[in-house]
Amino acid sequence: MDRRIPEALSTSRGKPAGVISDVGMTGDCNSVIGMVKDEPLGRFLRRIASGKFEAAVRPATLCAIAVETDDATGLAARVAAVRLGGGLEEARPAFWERVSQFFGIDSIRGDIRPPPNHREVDMLKRDHISFSRRRLLAAASATAAVGLLGRAAPAMAKAPMLNTQAPPFYRFKLGSIEATVVTDGPLSIGDPKNTFRGPTPDELGKMMTDHFLPANNVVLDQNVLVINTGDKLAVFETGMSSVKRTPLMGRLAANLKLAGIDPTDIDAVIPTHAHVDHIGGIMAEDGSRNYPNAQIHISQLDLEFWTDEKRMGAPGEDSSLAAKKNLLPNRERIVLYKDGQEVLPGVQAMHMPGHTVGHTCFVINSGGKSLFLTGDLMHHVILIENPRMQVAFDTDPKQGVETRIKAMDMLASQRMATLVYHLPWPGLGHFAKRGDGFHFEPGPMQMVQ
Repeated sequence: MDRRIPEALSTSRGKPAGVISDVGMTGDCNSVIGMVKDEPLGRFLRRIASGKFEAAVRPATLCAIAVETDDATGLAARVAAVRLGGGLEEARPAFWERVSQFFGIDSIRGDIRPPPNHREVDMLKRDHISFSRRRLLAAASATAAVGLLGRAAPAMAKAPMLNTQAPPFYRFKLGSIEATVVTDGPLSIGDPKNTFRGPTPDELGKMMTDHFLPANNVVLDQNVLVINTGDKLAVFETGMSSVKRTPLMGRLAANLKLAGIDPTDIDAVIPTHAHVDHIGGIMAEDGSRNYPNAQIHISQLDLEFWTDEKRMGAPGEDSSLAAKKNLLPNRERIVLYKDGQEVLPGVQAMHMPGHTVGHTCFVINSGGKSLFLTGDLMHHVILIENPRMQVAFDTDPKQGVETRIKAMDMLASQRMATLVYHLPWPGLGHFAKRGDGFHFEPGPMQMVQ
């Protein structure tokens, strides 16, 4: 490979000049090298001259920006537009219009000259030049380095990749309550045909790909709600820290700390039911208590059902094992809730069975605002759109369908704000009726208070 800096990239005065492309090409090109902030142009030229690019699929023409360097610093200082090849005006007319406005030129179709107060820049005056992808990119990079929104912009900053995500929590107000959604991490449950019953595997695959999701793997979020009423600090659901299947899950206790919430300050742990991904984080992986000062609120029906020895060897055995690991060691701290009961001030329980015998949703009210916690009434967007599909995890799949449709009908008619535990982060939004199914419209996230 020729690693020399192309001759076309030298100015008439012998100082280095670069060419920055608007990627306005008639040919096919996928690889682009960008310039970074305060990068000496000579170094940039050496970098693109030694770059490796795929061979051109077909000839390409280029619209570009020539960069002149500052005498003292060797950094990019001025720009001038260049047209290489014909036909680019039609391909990117908006680009040429911005260039002509910037340089005060009536028509861009003739020779391009900088205004009188600009020093002369080598314009690479060639009417028709055909480049291979490799030759083209040895002399061009993206306009990420140079802005054309009215004036030249400084090159982009060079910085190390951080390899970190945004903080794993979202905070908002519900009346006088401070609410925080905290993730426990993603939960992968595999092929949709193992979870959703009714449609064929091909039909399920199309439902998934219609949402730009892989056809062979359902991934659920775990959106845990924490509320601070000013008097009580409560967490709804607990994730899977004691039974985590991958390092990506079981992160709730650690993520609470990142959100400024000390797990030892939690007064109440309130799972909607006793499945493994809802009670599996009451205890830590090492057997210690994640919430040592909290009471645990659970339905008596679910407590008795999932700690019954008859569940061993039956479907849902993993939830039975999780119940024994997380609930039984805390029996003295368990508080049983019933349908219609106010579990905490402003928090009302609603028994909605089918998914489990004691599955319970909650309505949180404060200052004229309400939020409905669905638990596992619905797990996924394709189940919301096709609510009559049965779910393999439901203790009573037929009852699960009836309860799901009844709940979404109510939520849509009352336009009640909802948090869905397994929908994409943070799971907040509203339900609307759509055809034979429903639609979940995510709510806007308020990032500034």
